Amino acid sequence: MFKYGNYDRQNRPPSFDLYIGVGRLFTLHTGNADQEHWVEIIHVPTTNYISLCLANIGSGVPFISMLELRLLDESAYQIESSDNLGLFTRYDIGSSSPILARYNDDVYDRFWDPVGKPNAIFRNWDLISTNMTVDTRSDNSSYKPPASMLRTAAQAFNASFAIEFSQEPFIKEDIYSIIFYFAEIQELKASQKREMNILSNGSRLFGPFTLEYLVPLTVGPIKLPLVGNQLQFSISSTNESGLPPILNGCEIYQTYKLEGVATNSDDIDAIMDIKETYQVTRNWQGDPCVETSWDGLICSVESNPRITTLNLSSSGLKGSIAASIANLTSLRSIDLSYNSLTGALPDFLADLSALEALNLTGNQLSGSIPKALLDKSSNGTLLLSLAGNPNLCESGSCGKKNKTLIIAVSASLSVVFLIVVALAAWRIKKTGSLKFTSSASKESIESKTLEFTYSQVVSITDNFKTEIGEGGFGKVYLGTLKDGDKVAVKLLSSNSEQGSQEFLQEVKLLIRVHHGNLLKLVGYCNQANHMGLIYEYMPNGNLKQLLSSRNATVLRWIDRVKIAVQIAQGLDYLHNNCTPPIIHRDLKTVNILLDENLQAKIADFGLSRAFKNGDMTHISTTQTAGTPAYIDPEYVVSGKFNRKSDVYSYGVILLEIVTGQPAIIIRDGEATSILNWIKPLIDRGDIEAAVDHRLAGEYNVDAAWKIIETAFSCLEETAIQRPEISYVLDEIKQCVLVDRAHNPPTGRAMPGDRI
Repeated sequence: MFKYGNYDRQNRPPSFDLYIGVGRLFTLHTGNADQEHWVEIIHVPTTNYISLCLANIGSGVPFISMLELRLLDESAYQIESSDNLGLFTRYDIGSSSPILARYNDDVYDRFWDPVGKPNAIFRNWDLISTNMTVDTRSDNSSYKPPASMLRTAAQAFNASFAIEFSQEPFIKEDIYSIIFYFAEIQELKASQKREMNILSNGSRLFGPFTLEYLVPLTVGPIKLPLVGNQLQFSISSTNESGLPPILNGCEIYQTYKLEGVATNSDDIDAIMDIKETYQVTRNWQGDPCVETSWDGLICSVESNPRITTLNLSSSGLKGSIAASIANLTSLRSIDLSYNSLTGALPDFLADLSALEALNLTGNQLSGSIPKALLDKSSNGTLLLSLAGNPNLCESGSCGKKNKTLIIAVSASLSVVFLIVVALAAWRIKKTGSLKFTSSASKESIESKTLEFTYSQVVSITDNFKTEIGEGGFGKVYLGTLKDGDKVAVKLLSSNSEQGSQEFLQEVKLLIRVHHGNLLKLVGYCNQANHMGLIYEYMPNGNLKQLLSSRNATVLRWIDRVKIAVQIAQGLDYLHNNCTPPIIHRDLKTVNILLDENLQAKIADFGLSRAFKNGDMTHISTTQTAGTPAYIDPEYVVSGKFNRKSDVYSYGVILLEIVTGQPAIIIRDGEATSILNWIKPLIDRGDIEAAVDHRLAGEYNVDAAWKIIETAFSCLEETAIQRPEISYVLDEIKQCVLVDRAHNPPTGRAMPGDRI
């Protein structure tokens, strides 16, 4: 029910659209302030949830005064599940009562308008009634008309007259149906007969039929045709009938054809259960695949949309992984990272046949990883991310840690000593010697187990024979450990802008930061004036080299998209899974290194500065950082870095990945940024000119557009307009799914940060 009542003191009754689910019913004009508008809809739900929406159409703020639900017998009012019936009118014909008949007389609490005498709508009749009880139990229909309505009726003046009805409909294009209610309330003599037909515009809708004394008869629903601009019917006697026709009551409904496409009912039930299970505080209302309020969901575009992406990252989720997720059988991507989920990984995750990306990073999950999940990750059909769950283990290895712990607790001191000796022996084998350092002689570092002496560094690098790079920190040399593993040794140069303080800072950061998309620290040297860092070696160099036009090998589109995802994953870890969070401050393609499988890893984040504990929003620095074209415009003005500064730099990298152009483009001796170069192309919709021409058309246009649009959102002038990296990551992951839909996996595993 809607009654404006001038509640907002504006004296402007609004108009708005009414929806059930995704189906628009009509526009409600609320009229004057004191007018009541009763809207009665018969709806067949296809899910366990009913969504009613009042849509603002720019004519005032929608409102509702009262909402009631009534359960009907499922065999009554037979309609298609895609339709709704809206009450046009309902009449208790022959009733002289000024009061609406409803519950308790009507078990469904329908409102029956009394029509006590002929009028412009109902013509040619007299009132008849009875005090006898009409046996409603004998009515085999499920409509259950009220007995009070059946005890009165309209009877035509005589057998030659017909009871006539005509009324103009609300919307002439709609389909209208009518249900008739009859009961013989006059006891007829054996020689008398009342036989009737129901007609419209001369055509018979139903009949001929007769009635039994005090036994109700329900006829309908019957489609009621439009005659001219009127809904019209008549009830007349047949030639064999000696008595005039009667009518006790009727209901007329208009059919609302639902043109909207609703989400698959199983998916709706599942996502609503997930919402309830985790007490999701997001503004999830209406149909999941239609309403824009369902952030974190992406759906397929089809006649019966399915939920394909579920992203509840950093949503404060607690408890185990919801079993209802198993019912979202079309899921291609699940991101439940950085929550407080506990318990084991359920087997049903491996049974989701469409699943291509599963991110459970940063939770408190425990137990063994289902073998089926590991197999999918290994064969490249699933991008699996489980980092930050220290109590997870691969199948068959879980009990070993516990067993070792029991032995260690119960062992004698001699056994413990033997274990220490064994560890020392391993250390000697790995580095060539065993070095113990007094923490009193220099600033303490979190761990001394990774320290190399300078002589070991000289030996590892074969006296610094092969230089493989140079940065702000110093030169980088290729090295080889005793076991044959290759490493990159970065030495602090004597004229470097960074000093011992920055070096110690980088070591502290690196030894506690572990992620598959961040460059791994193997060791360090901090002896006298010799300071160096020893990293894992990345044989495929940096991303700038791979994208360069000088590189004879063209980086495939699908690899570019995967690299974009991996960079975002590493940056998301720095921002959201480190305490305190870490800002890179100099993110660029030169600092994106790639291993033999083209897995991207962010380097040089140790030169970044952490947020101060008292201020988790930004840091200030008097030392200029960053690289032209990658630098956040706000930093240039304020001198303050924040997470969105890295997001800006990432946006530049995305444009480089798509276009193959460098961050600063030199043309005819003039320099321009990649952003200024690409904007005119995108403004005129020329995606072909924007994408790296060396790909020769071998790319997905939809994914390219999405990456560029995401990049533009990262490159907004002000930080507040840019998204968080976690949102950006989710957007870029969709491009992987788009590509996989067009290019199924070939069996080559996509490198990831599984554990």
